[in-house]
Amino acid sequence: MFVPDPLTLIYLLAMAAVVALGVIVLAAALLLAILPAYRRAARRLAGGVIGALPFALFFQGLSLPILVAIATIAALFAIWSSPAEGPSLIVATAVAGLMLAVFITASVTGIIAGWAVGARIASGTTVRDALRASRLALR
Repeated sequence: MFVPDPLTLIYLLAMAAVVALGVIVLAAALLLAILPAYRRAARRLAGGVIGALPFALFFQGLSLPILVAIATIAALFAIWSSPAEGPSLIVATAVAGLMLAVFITASVTGIIAGWAVGARIASGTTVRDALRASRLALR
């Protein structure tokens, strides 16, 4: 029987929570769309949710070279060889914390950028203009 490692399990549970929250927000947008006065807000809300997940995954992918570089540097200094020692345990914990911080920052940045782009597209802006209006657009 296949048992995933704890980090993979934590990632999958976090992504399941994000998807569940997205479904809840989409249901709220559907309920808002029933009333004509709130349809525009419901459309922007739904567009934001739909745009957030792909951008989060994209930014997580962009963070992978940084994470690999951090892990490679840590491996070169052999901090993983004897984690029971005090100083290497502290350094290993700091490296793991840095990697987690980079990954979470990439995820949150992707969610924010995707939400903004998705909401603009849902309001009628073209995809090109929505991407150009994003703060993360290359100019």
